[in-house]
Amino acid sequence: MSVNLGRVGVWTFAFDGQPVAKVREAAAELDELGFGDDDLIEGGSDRLVEALVAWGDAGGIAKRVREHLDAGADHVCVQVLSPEGGLPARQWRELAPALLEL
Repeated sequence: MSVNLGRVGVWTFAFDGQPVAKVREAAAELDELGFGDDDLIEGGSDRLVEALVAWGDAGGIAKRVREHLDAGADHVCVQVLSPEGGLPARQWRELAPALLEL
């Protein structure tokens, strides 16, 4: 279910400092993909996060990357976030073999 907030709109800090035209373009792209204003509230809806973020074990992440490639992407950016902070060297070592098999 999508909530139409009309002219009230919703803001996300990801748009801070971006030109208005760029923000409108991003909002239009999200709308074309079926996401509404309510999908940007409080950092993004579960549905939006699930669509944008691959998480889990190495096999699950590699599967999501493969889905992007199969859908026509010619490159996929993978950013590893570590709960410990700092460089995620251990996670890179675990993930690299699965991604190299793609």
